[in-house]
Amino acid sequence: MKELIGSVHDGDPFLKVLGERFELVGLAESAVLCYLKSGEVRMAIDCCIHLNDWDRGIELAEIHKVPQIEGLVSQYGAHLLSKKKVIQAVQLYRKAGMHTESAKLLFQLASDTKNVSRAKQLAILAALEVEQFRKKLLEQEKAKATKAAADAPSSNADLA
Repeated sequence: MKELIGSVHDGDPFLKVLGERFELVGLAESAVLCYLKSGEVRMAIDCCIHLNDWDRGIELAEIHKVPQIEGLVSQYGAHLLSKKKVIQAVQLYRKAGMHTESAKLLFQLASDTKNVSRAKQLAILAALEVEQFRKKLLEQEKAKATKAAADAPSSNADLA
């Protein structure tokens, strides 16, 4: 069946059906390929989630600029935390730009650890995440102010 993927033209409705079949038997890679060739990016991401291939699902969401990526990242973060994989959750949140979530987890790790040196290191990392969040907010505010300033003269010119 995998050979069929290459022979079917992009956008063919058969690719979606083929993707569903691959997903049913747990072949995530083939299913995702079919969904992407048929133009069904959301189905490819959902397939990754369904088959616990979270890394690929998030990667697809980032590549194709899916607007609900924050929800997907939060869902995967909760999945990692339920499996007691806190460091991986921190890395996920950092990669996704969710600095507050990352900082919370790092502070929690720092308070839970018995090793004083390690606790200090984790607290410093958490503080750096908070700083990243602050910089991100300042950049957003600066961008808004710049945009507002650029729009103001054009609206004054319209009035004249």
